Amino acid sequence: MSSLRDQNHKSSLPLTLSMCTALVGSALSSLAFADEVTQKPPKQDETALSVGIGTFSVESIYVDGEDQNNIFPLISARYKRFYFQGFELGADLYHDEKLRVKFGIGGDLAGDRDRGDSDKLSDMEELDLAILANLSMNYKSPVGLWKVGISQDISDTHDGYSLSAGYSLPYKHQKWIIKPNFTISWQSDSALDYYYGVDLNEVTQDRAAYEADADIITRLGVQVGYNISPNLILMGGVYQTWYGDEISNSPIVDTDSSRRASLMVSYKF
Repeated sequence: MSSLRDQNHKSSLPLTLSMCTALVGSALSSLAFADEVTQKPPKQDETALSVGIGTFSVESIYVDGEDQNNIFPLISARYKRFYFQGFELGADLYHDEKLRVKFGIGGDLAGDRDRGDSDKLSDMEELDLAILANLSMNYKSPVGLWKVGISQDISDTHDGYSLSAGYSLPYKHQKWIIKPNFTISWQSDSALDYYYGVDLNEVTQDRAAYEADADIITRLGVQVGYNISPNLILMGGVYQTWYGDEISNSPIVDTDSSRRASLMVSYKF
């Protein structure tokens, strides 16, 4: 099996940054949710700034991996068609009341680079942060919100790519909004092997060599928001993620599903 984790490309990053990267998927989802709840007419949305703070709990799927429980600040900004949200910087290619097509550059959220801080896996090669180019389209239909996207590693970290599709159905009542959502993503073999494979030089008595193929990850969740004021919102969410056999069969993975929860407060200027 050829190694996709050449030591010449590796560099250590601070643990705090690593944790934030592992949880930024929650941040992106919740910040987008906040924008929906406090949404203003398009003419007033050319310039926007939201700041907040969130707490996140993510269950690790790695062998002896520890759950991640963290608090960190969140920033979302927009100037005309350009945006910065979570860990992604990009621009709208097209945007009207129903359709949004955007392109951005951000961190890879598919895998945990710390492998759950597992002591049993601490001897394995360190993983770098992959930078992705993301192209996505959101469509607001009478029966819900639809999203499709494609992502490609542009940092030469794992050279993988993914395809995703999602659906959500927001329900608004006075100051409350409830948003169940479903996402399915197909991850390429090189991306999954980077996070869940075992190279020959990492084999031990209890850890066999393993090369992951492409597979599917699915996520079901529900978010709840409450508008404390027109610009201030409290948000919470719970999510369940299921991983395909190419991931769950890896000798460094302990389960085929994981849970995630978040609680955030955000103020939109």
